[in-house]
Amino acid sequence: MSRLLCLWAICCLAFSGARGAVYYVDAQAGRDNASGTSATSAWQTLPRVNAMTFAPGDTLLFKRGCSWSGQLAPRGSGQAGKVITIDAYAKGSLPQLNGNGFVESTLVLSEQSYWSVNNLEITNDGATPAVRSGVYIQVVNNVCTGITLRGLFVHHVNGIAAWGNDKWNNAGIRLSLWQDPPTRPLTALHDVLVEGCTVQDVHAIGILMLSNSTTKNRQVVISKNLVNRTGADGIIVQQAANPHIVGNRCYYAGKLANDFQYIAGIWTMACESALVEKNEVAFTQGQVTNGQIFYGDSTAFDIDNGETGIPCIQGNYSHNNVGGFVLVMSGAQFEKAIIRYNVSVNDGHTNCGGGATLDVHHGKVFIEHNVFFNNTRDGLVIADTPDTVYRNNIFSVTGPCNYGTHPQYSHNCFWGSAPTVDDPEKILADPLFVHPGSNAFGMATCRGYQLQQTSPCRGRGMALSAHGDMDFFGNLLADDACDIGAHAVSSQVGAPGRK
Repeated sequence: MSRLLCLWAICCLAFSGARGAVYYVDAQAGRDNASGTSATSAWQTLPRVNAMTFAPGDTLLFKRGCSWSGQLAPRGSGQAGKVITIDAYAKGSLPQLNGNGFVESTLVLSEQSYWSVNNLEITNDGATPAVRSGVYIQVVNNVCTGITLRGLFVHHVNGIAAWGNDKWNNAGIRLSLWQDPPTRPLTALHDVLVEGCTVQDVHAIGILMLSNSTTKNRQVVISKNLVNRTGADGIIVQQAANPHIVGNRCYYAGKLANDFQYIAGIWTMACESALVEKNEVAFTQGQVTNGQIFYGDSTAFDIDNGETGIPCIQGNYSHNNVGGFVLVMSGAQFEKAIIRYNVSVNDGHTNCGGGATLDVHHGKVFIEHNVFFNNTRDGLVIADTPDTVYRNNIFSVTGPCNYGTHPQYSHNCFWGSAPTVDDPEKILADPLFVHPGSNAFGMATCRGYQLQQTSPCRGRGMALSAHGDMDFFGNLLADDACDIGAHAVSSQVGAPGRK
């Protein structure tokens, strides 16, 4: 049976173009003086694996139900069509790699290309906080390609979350691109996929791509991951061209730290035209410095300094984030930003200490077809920034509101607190959501913010020439879609949309 399972695992990896040797590691029955080329002649320890330089197309299989202590740092690089693959074999729980706090990172790939790492459990828990990561992908003065991390369970990494340089050297999954200009002009990591991983209970950042290079990393996808209970930010991507951060869940960012600043659930920095889509971000924590509350950031999303192109935040569900829904930093350099078809529920419990639930500090930002619902006493504050355009949104707010005088408003629906806002086409009426007040975990919760058939928001918005292909709920948009909010109930079924 075990041999059949091994064959099945190898067949599943055929997409990578693997045609090399297959090596096995068994912590219980393996022997380091064995060949390693079959389940019955498996290696036993991580040092034996680290001594091997793997060739393009090779596969390294760890036995399920086994655990190892120390650092896994395999050598070698694959090639296009001949990826080196790490995976699991046999039955049982995921193979477990434990750094135990004695190594800076439990799994390391340094200056290596074309690796696919799948289905491992990884920890790095020391007695006291120190610079630590679970997975560390390092590139220095080089250009590497083709890293896939899929189905990893990374947890209990006791790193450093406090503000300062050390914060940026810690993460559950850390991709670090470092360029020393006098030595070499280019540093980048292209074709990166982090998919279906769980990162939780890490006293550091959840998933981090950090770079000081002027070269953009291409084809970066962070997809369908769960990041839960971190010491700092949830997901950060820096210096990438058209990165896709799609379908992730990020809960309780900052929960495990008591001295930290400037965090967000999901944010991009110095990227070009980043797409942040269909994610759920909840309970991003308020920040504490020296035992005192630090009022700033703590939003679900952040378009940060150095952003260029046309960043887009769309189709996301954000709820119960202390700082608010979105922050747009003053150092951004984009042509314009688009924030559309999102559902935000009870974001901004502290209103950022006088800041804003929608904290926009730069540039032409189009905020369209969103739902902003808040039935707490905190209310809603919008940064009083020129060039910000609010169209076809629903603001249903119980507490006090401050919409400012400089943003441009058109065809929005306001309900609850009486707004003082210059919107000649505004609707002052109950939007008639199906089930308002829903704020549980899971994207399905947002069905409560669909519009009833008798909603005054149906057909009362302005038709926009560029509004995307579908609403929050996956309905295709007609070219003249003009419902207010995130639910396009009046769109023709099957009608083509526009990007």
